[in-house]
Amino acid sequence: MQADNQAMDRQIPVSVQRKRKVIRLGKWLCGFIVVMGVGAWLGSQMLTTIDRKTLVVSEVDRGTIEVSVTATGRIVPAFEEVVTSPISSRILEVYAHSGDSVDVGTPLLRLDLQSAETEMAKALDEREIRRQQMEQLRTNIETQLSDRRMQIEVEEMKLSQLEAQLHNEIITVR
Repeated sequence: MQADNQAMDRQIPVSVQRKRKVIRLGKWLCGFIVVMGVGAWLGSQMLTTIDRKTLVVSEVDRGTIEVSVTATGRIVPAFEEVVTSPISSRILEVYAHSGDSVDVGTPLLRLDLQSAETEMAKALDEREIRRQQMEQLRTNIETQLSDRRMQIEVEEMKLSQLEAQLHNEIITVR
């Protein structure tokens, strides 16, 4: 048994160790080279190229630059705002559509305001009726107050007369 353990514990020669190290390093180096090659190939495939014959090279002069560019696309507004009407109404005409440029005060659409105007006139009439009723109530209250004052004065006069009669009775009885 002891002999078997010694056979297993034998040292590996330096030349074999060096050979294994070189093989391991070679595998790593080959893998690295392959990965770098694939990366370089993919990078070259992603680059866009321009044909030299399509380029126009000329000398620059001083002056205004006039450029005409043809393009297609969709123009979207910088911001949109939803505007709600404080009254319910119908839209009669639309003056500006989504994406149109507008300035402050530019009308966007025309509303049918006839029903709102009718309601407003009705509300104004009701307000006038209520004002008239209030005025009538005020007049009635002032009349009643005046009548009550008059009754108080009459009663005060009666009281005064009765006091005078009482005073006269007291004097005549003495």
